[in-house]
Amino acid sequence: MRQYTPKAEKIHDETSLSAAASARVLNRAEKKVLIADSDTEVCNSLEVLLSNIEDVSIQCFTDAKSLLEYDFNNDVACLVAEVDLPDINGVEVLEQLNSRGINIPTIILAACSDVPTAVRAMQAKAVDFIEKPFVEGLMLKRIKQILLQHTASA
Repeated sequence: MRQYTPKAEKIHDETSLSAAASARVLNRAEKKVLIADSDTEVCNSLEVLLSNIEDVSIQCFTDAKSLLEYDFNNDVACLVAEVDLPDINGVEVLEQLNSRGINIPTIILAACSDVPTAVRAMQAKAVDFIEKPFVEGLMLKRIKQILLQHTASA
């Protein structure tokens, strides 16, 4: 199993949300962030990264089948799915969710990416396509933006 270490780079101004925006993230009912990645190190890293956001719970899946069996409801605010899941790739998972009428803002993660995969992810309505190892500040900023949008539409 490969060891996962996120990039330690910091993005200064880009990772900071305004005080009002941060308050909106923190002052809402609990929402779920689902993570589907076959590498438990990535899941653990994302859980630690997101643990400081109040009223957010994280649930990890190591395969697509378990994720697709999940009882999706309005409390799911975001999905982070790896392209290289062992049974069904993350883009196909997003396509299946879309076909069921389940529209969740989804970030696709890819260890090795190519243009056709990225295009397919965007066509499947992914909100972002991020390569591994990801910059923690960028990932946190993107997920907070999704949570803010989910809260505003709820």
